Amino acid sequence: MQTGNAWLRSVGLAAAVFLLNASLTYESAWPTPGIRWRGMLSIELAALLFVLVAASRSAGAPSRRMLRRLAAIWGVLVLGHYLDVTAAALYGRDINLYWDLRFVPDVVALLARPERPWVVALTAVAAVLALALLYKILRWALGRVGDAMAHPRERHALGMLATAVVLFWVSQRVSANAPGTPRFSAPVKQTYARQARLGAATLHRSSTLPPSPPMNSDLSLVKGADVLLIFVEAYGATSYERPEFAARLTADRARLETAIHDTKRDVVSAYVGSPTFGGSSWLAHITLLSGVDVRSHDTNALLMTEERDTLVTTFKRHGYRAVAVMPGVWQAWPEGSFYGFDGLYGGPRLDYQGPPFGWWDMTDEFTLAWMDELEMDRAPRPPLFVFFPTISTHIPFTPTPPLTSTLLDAFGNRESVVSRLNPSAPHPASGAAGSASRWAVER
Repeated sequence: MQTGNAWLRSVGLAAAVFLLNASLTYESAWPTPGIRWRGMLSIELAALLFVLVAASRSAGAPSRRMLRRLAAIWGVLVLGHYLDVTAAALYGRDINLYWDLRFVPDVVALLARPERPWVVALTAVAAVLALALLYKILRWALGRVGDAMAHPRERHALGMLATAVVLFWVSQRVSANAPGTPRFSAPVKQTYARQARLGAATLHRSSTLPPSPPMNSDLSLVKGADVLLIFVEAYGATSYERPEFAARLTADRARLETAIHDTKRDVVSAYVGSPTFGGSSWLAHITLLSGVDVRSHDTNALLMTEERDTLVTTFKRHGYRAVAVMPGVWQAWPEGSFYGFDGLYGGPRLDYQGPPFGWWDMTDEFTLAWMDELEMDRAPRPPLFVFFPTISTHIPFTPTPPLTSTLLDAFGNRESVVSRLNPSAPHPASGAAGSASRWAVER
């Protein structure tokens, strides 16, 4: 009976140590937000075991109160590690808590909009239950380790294990000839230390940004033509460079090229290196519009506190009307004051009244149709510089709108919206297959 109890205690202790180690050494299961473990070790767990073994020799096993505090602290480490590995895998950048936490309410609102209220509530409850379950698991594992400190054999075994892990970790950092196995996960404390440094640097920063490139073009090659700067999000070089994507798009691209030439147009293209990948598309926007390489949120925020020439101000100096088309913006957009746009069309101003398609309800085709009605077809008017980050392509895994002859008649109250947004614009004939039909969705 005693042998059986000892075996069960050993199995429980091994399971507890495994769980505590895996909780700080898992990796991201890209391209999902899931996780997986690939046999790495945690130096932080080894340090904890070493301290507990040393302290228990003189002070005895840790108290229940101490173990509860350790479980809470360990939970913070687990969440920090998750944010660190997930952000790097999914967004191609390190997390910056100082800036990223500001966008949590917006992300929550974005995720909640297309769902029913009960789905959002159920998701929130599930998140709370997941955190409670995580704490319970950590509390049990640390409790089992704490209990082992009262048994000399188990305490001795944990001390030897911690010593071996520490020796491996130190040897890999002081000698290039040390074996690369076992592998160690980066300590989570480094993640939080980095966040503290970022926050302090942001609060006490001084302007070290590079100067803007010259914005003194006379735009003579444009010759007064309308210029539409449209960001097609979520696509790029990968659709050309990865064979599995390029092969499927070859026929569509050939048809597009034919259509371009049949309408007596031409096209040129080139690669432009983006400062971001998988998220934070506004960094690409400000880099292209300002000419300053912006790769972090703190650089982005700092740049917007300065007065700089941009493509927007350059076109405005030459008589252009600069318009930002931002259907994904449903609140104030203070960035517009930095760029200097003459007009902003956000989600509320576009007033889409049709059925929802995706997280932002309206489609890019609808937005382009409105731009035709409200800006392009005005007469007389100055030439236009239009900045339009598309939204349908951000998350294209939603139903597409059906074929319609005129988007504005089908998906919006044309008369009321036109008169409200642009009272001076002539009202298009009701049902006319004018400019709106040029942007009709063809599926």
